[in-house]
Amino acid sequence: MLPILGAVANFALSLSLRLRLTIRLLFPRKCNAFPGIQTLEVPVFVINLAKRPDRLREVTENLVGIGFSDVRVFEAIDGPKKYPGLVRGHSANLGCTESHMRVISDNLKKGLPIAVCEDDNEFLASPKEVHDLIREFLDSPHFDVLGLSTRSRGPKVKVSPDLDLVSWAMAPSFYIAKPRSRRQLMAAYHKSVSRLKAERRHGPFDQVWKTTQRLRLFFVRPTARVARQRESFSDIQGKFYAGT
Repeated sequence: MLPILGAVANFALSLSLRLRLTIRLLFPRKCNAFPGIQTLEVPVFVINLAKRPDRLREVTENLVGIGFSDVRVFEAIDGPKKYPGLVRGHSANLGCTESHMRVISDNLKKGLPIAVCEDDNEFLASPKEVHDLIREFLDSPHFDVLGLSTRSRGPKVKVSPDLDLVSWAMAPSFYIAKPRSRRQLMAAYHKSVSRLKAERRHGPFDQVWKTTQRLRLFFVRPTARVARQRESFSDIQGKFYAGT
């Protein structure tokens, strides 16, 4: 019975994505397209704990190798240090969520998309492949967030040969957000912070923003794998992480 219910739910979700996409295609928002912005000039904000210069060095080398010309460092909020009374998993995720929230609130302004990059992100694709994906995203008025590193769960809809519209993008170590997405992203971050402070389940923001993707914003990701989270010691998990 459960597999049948799951299949029905996925069918309904897929249908909902297609319906929302059809409406967006019929009524495009021209202000949501940025054809005049050079792809690799999009500001990249690297979230990095001050105690992890090793990660900062590796991710910066990788970003420069791809060709990003505007790489900025945001000193990550140390969750366990700020919230010593919480279970480590919650406090570490709180630091991560608050860091993403600060980057978006302080820097995602009208007229300019930005990229948010965690310090364990690693691009696997060529500079041209990354450039082409960002170009397609920026030129389209239909999509709000591009997750170049994300994994996806649930139904997805192919919107071009290289991009899928997803219903749940997870592990966002590198994503580009357009200004239109700011309000809904901030709402998801605030909800995540509230859940994590209360030590409730499903608190990390990449779980909370599932609803945002299914009802409010359009998240796309590459059909092929172009980036991943690098193997390293994870300050959130407090142990070595094998990467994605």
